[in-house]
Amino acid sequence: MRTSTDFYSLADAYVDHSLENQDFETGQVILIDDGEVDSCAAHLEFNSTLSAAELTDNTVKVTINYLEKPKQDKCSSTFSRPYYFYYVKTKKNLIFEEKIAQ
Repeated sequence: MRTSTDFYSLADAYVDHSLENQDFETGQVILIDDGEVDSCAAHLEFNSTLSAAELTDNTVKVTINYLEKPKQDKCSSTFSRPYYFYYVKTKKNLIFEEKIAQ
């Protein structure tokens, strides 16, 4: 999301409360959406860790870290749709990398 209009049009679909203002003159917001997650099924879970590093003069690489969660037997399923907003203080193009830990 590169503008406040983009941010608020997407954010409104996810939250029902006011979000703090982001400075879209110097940065942008990324949305990490894990989709619908069954707590008992095998799935990837964002572990709230990401990093951003300049890759070239025009790009920044954002690395998003996930944990691999195995299927759980004898489990009472709960369903959630976890999502996270992160502000990245750069206007450069973003390239994403995902890493999975077990």
